[in-house]
Amino acid sequence: DSPYLQLPLLFERVGGRFIRVTDPDVGVFLAQPRRGRAALLVDLDRDGDLDVVTGDLNGPIRILRNDGAAGPWLIVELQDPDSGNPRGIGARIDLDASGSVQRRWLVTGGFQSSGAPQAHFGLPVATKTVNVTVTWPDGGVQDVRGVAVNQYLSVTRKESH
Repeated sequence: DSPYLQLPLLFERVGGRFIRVTDPDVGVFLAQPRRGRAALLVDLDRDGDLDVVTGDLNGPIRILRNDGAAGPWLIVELQDPDSGNPRGIGARIDLDASGSVQRRWLVTGGFQSSGAPQAHFGLPVATKTVNVTVTWPDGGVQDVRGVAVNQYLSVTRKESH
């Protein structure tokens, strides 16, 4: 029952900095104060860009669909069916796109929210293929080379443990 209402914040990465988005095209959502308590990023429509699901204290759940221009992308899901951690939570995923390296850790939760165990990568415009390296939570390493972009990639652990 917090009396505090605050405007939602949305930031865009521009170069090496994050800049607050105030563009009116984003919609009225950013102009209305809220008691936000949960937010998660997930590709609900499987088009490669991240949509937002938000929840307010004593309020509705909202879906903010991202229909902005998108470049190449890759979403990585892990499978480790023979372990006590079948979705590979805690794994590190490194993606190399012609020398441009991005890194994600596979997590599912945030403050009062939980998302799909996926790692989303936005890629340089001319990217056609990438190399993916998974470091599993127990330290095992698996490489997947020459992966085509603009897809969901499911990596199943091959090593025994």
